Amino acid sequence: MVYPLKEAGYFREKYFSHLGYVAMIDSRSAIQERLGGADYDGDMVKTIADPLINNCVLRSSRMLPVLKIPAAKPLIADANDWHERFITVKNTFSSRVGQISNCALRRGIIAYDENSPAEERERFRKDVEMLTILTGLEIDSAKSGIKPNLSDYIGKREANKSLFLRFKNIDNDNYETKWYEPTKNRRLKEFFEKTDWESVTSNLEKLPYYALMLSKETEKIKPNPQVPEKLFIFAEDPEWKEKLDPAFFERVKCLIEDYETALKRAQYLNHIPVDMKRKNDVYRILFSRGQENEYSVDRLYAAFEYVPASKIRRARRMLDELKWHLTPPEERPNVLDKICDYFSVFQYRDVFCDFRNGGYRILGDIIADFDDMHSNAGIKKHSATKNGDSENLKQLLDNRYVHGYYREDINERLRHILMPIRTRDYNGFDCKETLKCAAALGKLDFVLEIIPFSVYEEASHHGRKYEKVRRYLDDTRIGRILGIHHGAKIYREE
Repeated sequence: MVYPLKEAGYFREKYFSHLGYVAMIDSRSAIQERLGGADYDGDMVKTIADPLINNCVLRSSRMLPVLKIPAAKPLIADANDWHERFITVKNTFSSRVGQISNCALRRGIIAYDENSPAEERERFRKDVEMLTILTGLEIDSAKSGIKPNLSDYIGKREANKSLFLRFKNIDNDNYETKWYEPTKNRRLKEFFEKTDWESVTSNLEKLPYYALMLSKETEKIKPNPQVPEKLFIFAEDPEWKEKLDPAFFERVKCLIEDYETALKRAQYLNHIPVDMKRKNDVYRILFSRGQENEYSVDRLYAAFEYVPASKIRRARRMLDELKWHLTPPEERPNVLDKICDYFSVFQYRDVFCDFRNGGYRILGDIIADFDDMHSNAGIKKHSATKNGDSENLKQLLDNRYVHGYYREDINERLRHILMPIRTRDYNGFDCKETLKCAAALGKLDFVLEIIPFSVYEEASHHGRKYEKVRRYLDDTRIGRILGIHHGAKIYREE
């Protein structure tokens, strides 16, 4: 077992205190040997802190083998020989790690299957260990140039092809098939029908079958909406729909359509990003140059805060036209003046003209972030309302591109439309008649969200089920906003 340090040293606190989710291990320990092929040259590995997974590993085997990957002596090639350069590039990109992993998985299924013979399990466990070592050698071959010999494992078919891998290949196949080729659903159906799942003993191999049976045995939720006749007092009259005012019914229908349109449009507008997503890149460059304390990222961004959007767009275009990333050191100040012709940037000229550690990206990242922000703000501003929108829709989406919690704001504006404070200037809606029209349209979610007090007043008293509905309205958030209903009731009585 591995436990965290109780006290970190001075240098750990100074240089690594800002890092999160990073496991630092002692160089004198044997932990490195158990990290799946990692070596000591700065490799990155993923650790699992889930106690459930760790307990399963400990329960299955407490004596995990320490696999030592031998270091291969690198091949020395002539850099001026074009053929040697070609071989080096070919070996770098011709990795067989995927083939080794699939081969290890096929053997591992048998090695850890309790129903397999003991001798066969032991033999395949040794093969899995050897394939793990070969995986490390295959990864190191990109640097050493020496490819391990895999003919004893990949060329042989000692283990059957994994059912799990077959299912994965079919399920991940998303390309469009030809008219004469079987479809993806057809291939999945044949895969499940032609496999004798009773003879499969490995739990991993049975995972696709378990998933199929779970989907078949799980009952789908069937919506059972209640009809207005069982919910409201006014619906006890069989002819309540025929007694509705057609003109008022049309007004309520248009209002509900405007409300649903406002919600959809506001949802779209609020998903348009406005954050500065390149700030981390700027901080990374400053940190790698040792300037994170000398120059703040927020201060660099603040230098462009009051620059007009038109100048930001022009600066982004000039970055490409003047080839800022290829500018020689002696010409960078003059090119910077041409790109950013405003005074607030000049005080950081040394930072922008320093191209160390990819420093040319700082100016481009900041300008691109502000250009994207202005573009997204313009989209939000001009897409909130469109030509042909009704007055109610314009009122619901007023300043909608500014606020983030759009649903509560739109609901509040809609209540003001239904029950305006100044009745001389605008004809409001009768909430009881609005409830009837919405019930006739099947829009009960609308009335529960906007006028729950009318539902509370008109809810049927017959049956215990509807008493629970009334108690639900009292106990939940909808019931708690019934304070609106008290004010609205007084207003109607006055």
